[in-house]
Amino acid sequence: MAQTKQPIDKIRLGRVTATIWQNEGKNGAFYNVVPTRSYRDADGKLQDTNNLSGADLLLAAVTLVQAFMRTEQLQTAAADPGVE
Repeated sequence: MAQTKQPIDKIRLGRVTATIWQNEGKNGAFYNVVPTRSYRDADGKLQDTNNLSGADLLLAAVTLVQAFMRTEQLQTAAADPGVE
């Protein structure tokens, strides 16, 4: 049975999350970041969306800056395994 791929990290601030995914390319690992916002639907179930409102933008900006810093750490660690 194939294993489900898991994110390498998640950065959450309020209802906004930046999820960091590691992928492998011909030159080694690279990272993608997916911003999402959590909300409750009409049935009260927790859902995620990629649509951000104006009120979410500052939270998204902060989580994306933190995600950038984390991906830089991961890239540095991959280039020099003694550093993280």
